[in-house]
Amino acid sequence: MKTEEIKVANVTCASCARTIKNSLMQIKGIADVLVDVENSKVKVTYDNLARKIIADELDSIGYPEVK
Repeated sequence: MKTEEIKVANVTCASCARTIKNSLMQIKGIADVLVDVENSKVKVTYDNLARKIIADELDSIGYPEVK
């Protein structure tokens, strides 16, 4: 298992956090998702999955990665 913290844009409230968590948890290989609204970070624990899939999903739901 790998755990990564990804800084994302547009996270402003608990509803944003729920949307992110619900969307990412549907991807096979993701074990856990924690969203830090205050710091606009998503902590994802996953296995056997390309990180790009996570970043692409975040982008597709309106929370693009901030590099």
